[in-house]
Amino acid sequence: SILSEPIDDTINNMAFIPVIIASLLFLCVRLMNLGVWSSDTNIYFYTAYQLLQGKVLYQDIFFTNLPLFPYISTIYFFLVGKNLALYYVTASVEVIVTTFLLYKIVIDKTKDIFISTLCMLAYMTSFIVLSTSLHQDGVHLAAMFSVAGYYFLTTKKYSLSGLFVALSFVTKAYFVPIFFAFSIFLLSKKRKAVIPFLVSFLSTVLVIILPSLILTQHGFINDLFHYSLIRAQQTSKSEMFLFFMSHDY
Repeated sequence: SILSEPIDDTINNMAFIPVIIASLLFLCVRLMNLGVWSSDTNIYFYTAYQLLQGKVLYQDIFFTNLPLFPYISTIYFFLVGKNLALYYVTASVEVIVTTFLLYKIVIDKTKDIFISTLCMLAYMTSFIVLSTSLHQDGVHLAAMFSVAGYYFLTTKKYSLSGLFVALSFVTKAYFVPIFFAFSIFLLSKKRKAVIPFLVSFLSTVLVIILPSLILTQHGFINDLFHYSLIRAQQTSKSEMFLFFMSHDY
């Protein structure tokens, strides 16, 4: 059986069969349950529509995170043919890309298809992924970028690693611990790689947020910082943590 043998030159072309099959099944299940629900996904879809109508983020559109996800949502808007139900599926596509990356990382490290398949399935079929990928809110896009950043870190392409970690950060700002984790690792293990990583990270962040700083600096600061400081907590983080731990222990 292909799953029970270490990978070698004779099965290189077949090594990705498990992740391809799993991804197709995952996507089929999502497409079979296609629909529109009460979700923040609808807000992001409408934000993309407003951007394409010439509205300016943080000026005409109230937004409380960094700007990359709304920009990418405009691309999704066209790719799904302006179909809101299909826009929901883009999160599942992001999960599939992340799954491929995880599989590639593990199979490069272990040369073992069985172990790589188990790791891939542990991610794809986890409760937290199955439940959150029903909606498109940019979280899985940021996760995809961060895993891509880790992949390039393992392949010693530090500039690309910095670029993708930056993309995850400007998609969802609370992914910033990934940046600190990578930076600490490089400072302690590979100091020569710190400069290309940091230069790439900072350059990417600057390029993406610069239009907002130029066009609507006040709105950018107000939406991101002032509002976040005064808004009430919506969902208890401890209750959310315990909920997912009880399902995904």
